[in-house]
Amino acid sequence: MPDTTPIRLECEIASFDPLHGRVTGATGRSVAFRGWVELAAALSAAAAGTPPTTTPQEEHPNDH
Repeated sequence: MPDTTPIRLECEIASFDPLHGRVTGATGRSVAFRGWVELAAALSAAAAGTPPTTTPQEEHPNDH
């Protein structure tokens, strides 16, 4: 069986607002995202165990 990395995803989808939420990787580091591109970056970083190349949580500090 290949190695796996547990990832927790919290996401809110509204009809008029962009997709947003948080991704938490195995290290416990939580990263906020807004939009599909930031979600993809946050998931990729969480799976790799590294911080994303951008820091969405700094751009969107009120998303919890």
